[in-house]
Amino acid sequence: MSETRELTREEWLTNAAELMAPLFISAGITPKPVRISVGFPANKRAGKAGKVIGECHYMASDGVPQVFIHPVLTDGDRGPLPTLAHELAHAYLPLGTGHSRPFAKLVEALGLTGKPTATLAGDDFTTDMQAIADVLGDYPHAALDVSSIKKQGTRMIKIECGNCGMITRTTAKWVDSVNRCASTECDSVDLLIG
Repeated sequence: MSETRELTREEWLTNAAELMAPLFISAGITPKPVRISVGFPANKRAGKAGKVIGECHYMASDGVPQVFIHPVLTDGDRGPLPTLAHELAHAYLPLGTGHSRPFAKLVEALGLTGKPTATLAGDDFTTDMQAIADVLGDYPHAALDVSSIKKQGTRMIKIECGNCGMITRTTAKWVDSVNRCASTECDSVDLLIG
């Protein structure tokens, strides 16, 4: 007798996307191949309220859009399914559509509510997703706690002119080459680094 293997989170999300296909078709959109992963959005490390919790990228050399779902998402109100549907809408619409009117109409037809840049599951979407969740079972993922990840501060170094008080910032690479005040009205070489 063979054992049933638990799906990976990427397999679960890919299956969810396949089960969502009829919703997109009924909205007039033909689904196309998409790769789905769990990972941190580009340049965004914290999945706190108001931050990016999903992204769609079109930059793959084979032309297949790549969807990333933030690892803080688990089952629940802000679970992966509304975010997945939002990102699939990006993937299925032409490059450059962004959050414009065609995108807004599509996510509304799917049952998502709210601003196009921050959609949430509406009642109709929740009903449709319950049927999908019943087929797939629980999302096989434990949320990552990103609360201790510190936001990177600036890498720029502040330089102040000791003569006129002008303040500017530069990278460490250029600190040694700065040999005078950047002000057009000052000629000082008395620069304070710190």
